Amino acid sequence: MAKSFSNAEREVIRQRLFAVGLERFLRQGIRGVRVDDLCRDAGIAKGSFYTFFSSKEELFMAIARERDQKHQADMRLFLARTNGGSPEDRAAGFFDLVMGKIQSDPMLHVVTDFGDLEYLLRKIPPELLAENHASDRQFVKELTRLWNALELGRPIETKDFQALMTLMVALHMQRRTMPADHLTNTIDLLREIFIDRLTKKTSQ
Repeated sequence: MAKSFSNAEREVIRQRLFAVGLERFLRQGIRGVRVDDLCRDAGIAKGSFYTFFSSKEELFMAIARERDQKHQADMRLFLARTNGGSPEDRAAGFFDLVMGKIQSDPMLHVVTDFGDLEYLLRKIPPELLAENHASDRQFVKELTRLWNALELGRPIETKDFQALMTLMVALHMQRRTMPADHLTNTIDLLREIFIDRLTKKTSQ
């Protein structure tokens, strides 16, 4: 029987699982990690693990969500700044911020470097996947509203903002298939398109 934990103990163990999970996933990928290893690293019984997460994949998604929340907070902060320069400077800075997060986020590296994306999509419950998609769409809707509130020109539509950010992620996930100079040139072109669209120069 799994041990009963106080709220304070649960939070400590949850953060410990996040830490050991991140380390394991980065080193072994999702498929290579075993729940037994996570429990040993965290110093808990296997039965206790399942009082927190139903699977290692759910733990992975929880770690990814926590990191996403930090990224989102940074994006909101960037758009909240009142002295950001010209519209082009603001759009360029925002692209660089987002692209930097995409390129450096360890959880995204796990699913791309180990080829675990299809595995993860098969393993996580459809309702969890739908919840994450809905949360992502809601956040992009918020970003669109925040950008348009800056009144830097003709408003951009949420679908266009969504498409641009999807292209950024997709490009990063294909980086290993492209020569370095091709990748750099493609990122530069996408950056120009991003700036152009967000500064309302492109006809709708």
